[in-house]
Order: sequence, then structure tokens, then C-alpha cells
Amino acid sequence: IAEKWEKPALPEFSKRKARIAVAFTSGDEMWNNAAYPEAVMGLLEKAWEVKPDLILFSENNARRLGDPAIQKGLRDISAWAARHRCYVAVGGIAGPDNPVSTAYVWDRAGRLIYTEPLYWMAGAEELKVFDTDFGRLAAHSCGDLFQFPIDRVLALKGAELILDPSQMWGPDG
Repeated sequence: IAEKWEKPALPEFSKRKARIAVAFTSGDEMWNNAAYPEAVMGLLEKAWEVKPDLILFSENNARRLGDPAIQKGLRDISAWAARHRCYVAVGGIAGPDNPVSTAYVWDRAGRLIYTEPLYWMAGAEELKVFDTDFGRLAAHSCGDLFQFPIDRVLALKGAELILDPSQMWGPDG
């Protein structure tokens, strides 16, 4: 954390500008009622109106990864990302071995390329970044937003954009 920041060596990205859309609703509307899958897919389609490179959902309070509705939701998001050639980031999904909020990111082919839990609660041994076709990104969730050293370490690792799919409902969250 105390390292001097030096511009990291980054790969050549095929594009350097990206349009990002934010999709938001309460966690109850997103995953925990009869409105799913219409709520999730409806938000993806609404966000797609601006033809984004990445759609960032707010934290969605999906704490039961083994729940069939949540599993279907993850498959639906993956298929949607592949069909629309769009990155999708969602927070608030409980990880398979960790009950805390986890950020998930799918690439343009619908592959899950990133899953990381809340860093400050999980005691992560490593903070991770990932490359897209437009830049190097990272994500943190929820209370990580208030742990400023996390952002510093991610920047040292080359993150040019840090996504925060947190439970701060709305576009400013």
C-alpha cells in the first residue's frame, strides 16, 4: 500500500473509450420476488437503449447462491451479455464459499471473468484487477467504498476504473 505509484504497463486495448450504463432497483425487486426474471431482463434491455459497453447493476442482495431463481438469473445475465456483446457487472451475490456480497462481471462473450467478495470483510489475500477490451478495471462492493486503501492498491495494480456495485440504490450509488 505504501509503494510509490508508477504508471503500470498495460496491454494494448482495442478501444479506449467506453459507455457505461447503471441499472438499479432495490434488492427485493431484483431477486427476491415474483418479478424476477422480468425485473433483471427489463433493466438490461432499458440500459441497452444507450448501447453501453458495460452495464453496472447496484448491489442486489442475492444471498442464496444455491437458490434456483438466482442460478437462473446468473445464466440469463450470461446469455444476455453474450447476445448483446456487452460487459455486465452485478454486486450483492453471495459467493459459493462465502456468504458476503460478491461482485460478478461477465465479458462480451458471456463468460464470468471476475468474482470477488467484499474485501474488507473477506480478508482477501489479494486485490484483483481484470482487463476488458477498453481498459483495466477492478471492482469492490458495499463497505469497500469507504476503505480508501483498497482503491490505492487497485490503482497500483493498474486499475483505470473501479466499479462499485453497492447497495447505495440509484445511479449515484
